[in-house]
Amino acid sequence: MYSYIPKEQIKIYRYLTVDAVNAALADLRQKGISLELESTVGTAGNFVTQNDGVVDLDYQLKLVKAAEEDPAALLAKISVGLTAGLASKFEGGRENSQALTFLHRAKKSGKVNFKLDLTIIKEEDGDEYRLVKTDGGKWSEAFNTRFLTIQEETIKDWDQWEDLREDYLRLKNADPAGLSVDLYRQAVNQIYG
Repeated sequence: MYSYIPKEQIKIYRYLTVDAVNAALADLRQKGISLELESTVGTAGNFVTQNDGVVDLDYQLKLVKAAEEDPAALLAKISVGLTAGLASKFEGGRENSQALTFLHRAKKSGKVNFKLDLTIIKEEDGDEYRLVKTDGGKWSEAFNTRFLTIQEETIKDWDQWEDLREDYLRLKNADPAGLSVDLYRQAVNQIYG
């Protein structure tokens, strides 16, 4: 059962994750692929959840530049680069068509203490496209991030932020395999109406 964790408990996971991913991204830049690590739902602490002691972190990697234009080849290069670059701290997680998933284990117990989902995106004219594994790798349909920001601001103005947190947690528990970023967007749509 998913539950929220206090902000102060997530700091160590965030620091470890950001340092490791940024090091892997530096290696990818040497290969002509420039990505920027960005927070997505929960990584600032407002929506970070855990399930049976496993903390769930989500970040997105925004494509800045790539020599490779073919989405399938680009996805393969990023996946191989991240897996190699994160190998000293993370192992591969469950297969997911929407994100690359990695697991971090505690050194003493060997128990998974957090999982990391990385979605690869590009932005064009306020729309976001996600690099997905479908058909070997392709860009998803456009998602309007400007409208999401308007919805979030409206929810805050309506003083329904706690309602959003409750709805998001309900969705996480109803769909434990779902990506946090997608469940968050679904919760925003439900609250916004």
